[in-house]
Amino acid sequence: MSDSRRTILCLTTFAAITIASVRALAMDRFSAPTGQLGANLTFNDAQRYRVHTEMSYYTRGGDTTVHMLGWTFGAGFKIADPIEIELALPVEGVVESGVGDQFGIGNLALGANFFANFGDAMRFKVGGLIAFGPWNEDISTPEGAAVYRAGITMNGYQDLWLHLPGYIHLVAPARIELGDTLQFTGDGSLHLALPTTSADSELFFLLAPGIAIWPTDRFGLGARMPFQFQTEDDAAQISIEPYVRLNIEQCFLSTRLTVHLDDDLGFSFDESRAWGLHLAFGGAF
Repeated sequence: MSDSRRTILCLTTFAAITIASVRALAMDRFSAPTGQLGANLTFNDAQRYRVHTEMSYYTRGGDTTVHMLGWTFGAGFKIADPIEIELALPVEGVVESGVGDQFGIGNLALGANFFANFGDAMRFKVGGLIAFGPWNEDISTPEGAAVYRAGITMNGYQDLWLHLPGYIHLVAPARIELGDTLQFTGDGSLHLALPTTSADSELFFLLAPGIAIWPTDRFGLGARMPFQFQTEDDAAQISIEPYVRLNIEQCFLSTRLTVHLDDDLGFSFDESRAWGLHLAFGGAF
């Protein structure tokens, strides 16, 4: 065999192996760490439903020991191949030594997502939702205060529409993922909170760039950096979230750690500051 033919054969073999590897790692679902961001939203037309939940935890010692816990439940149904109806509902609360415990139900969120993939290495999701919890009038009620305190501590301003009572929340969330083995991701949301009391309206904006590595199509790890802004009083919060995710057939399991980097919630591991440890799982069928 001549050198030129041998070179062509080697290049062809290398290209075939590369293409096969890329196809083997091509994502048939969103690679997000939580169901709310789309973790178990797939492009398989036969899988019309998805369910997911996330458990969150925070603790602080000192003169008074505090534990905060949260469970966020979610579900989605594809009414068409690129359109999904989605709902979410949290239950959150605080357990404090010498004080007792107080839990409440957060806001019910109902929305729709448009999602699409462009080739093997780009996935996109954009939606709109409304969230409201008439069972908690505002944060002056014990249940409303517990939900808000736990939600802010463990998540910052992320998904605030689930945790802030006394408002009707109108939200436009979006996510984009670029790549397969190495991924660049971005999450964003525009959130308008309309008060049901005499409070002022609030506008929140979140942008969370991220990066992830998927050595196989079953295991990935990465990190997000949410930049969270509140326009009313120019408040801002920067956090970082390393995470690990495992895919098992049509199910996922993931864990993430929310670390607040600056005031007023951070730095997370300074005394009396806030953080959140989360465990999420779900499946599509």
